[in-house]
Amino acid sequence: MTKDEAKRQEILDAAGRVFAQYGLRKTTVGDVVREAGVARATVYKHFPGKDELFRAVIERELEEILEADAEAMKAEKGARAKLHAFILKHLEMLRRKVNAYRLTVSALNDIYAESEPHAHELFQRALMMVREVLVEGMEQGEIARRDPDATTLAFLIAHKGLFLGALTGYFDREAETQIVDSLHALLFEGLLARGEAA
Repeated sequence: MTKDEAKRQEILDAAGRVFAQYGLRKTTVGDVVREAGVARATVYKHFPGKDELFRAVIERELEEILEADAEAMKAEKGARAKLHAFILKHLEMLRRKVNAYRLTVSALNDIYAESEPHAHELFQRALMMVREVLVEGMEQGEIARRDPDATTLAFLIAHKGLFLGALTGYFDREAETQIVDSLHALLFEGLLARGEAA
């Protein structure tokens, strides 16, 4: 990492702390300058304005979430264990990394149009991570063979409420883990009692 890149990361670290504390609307570039301990010109050298700085903070946090998700899956064996680890790690990272997003959802919507291509790319990467595990599980006979694309979307959509709950602090961590366990029992074992026909 070059000195310039390191300075950019320091500014992003400082901005992440300030946005998490005050939100997008109340934060000023001056707040970030003070937190980072740099000159105002140094911030503007890397970021044209506050909105661009906020987007960069969110985009970096989303990248870090995906990297942590991938590492959590690598540590497990079998599709079910990998997917369980993916969801629990994703929930943990949403809580830890997207505090700025959690506090400023409406503000993010104001600037979302410009960051949409990057957000779409990150969502596609998450889809591919889950799809790869599902396909592997189908090939190993651990998961019933179904359309991989539809199954991947269904799996992630089934967890959407949990992700929103993590962002808003709706569930405590113990309840969240119990919900994930129950949801995965439904997804992997179904609602029918054993021996029942559909």
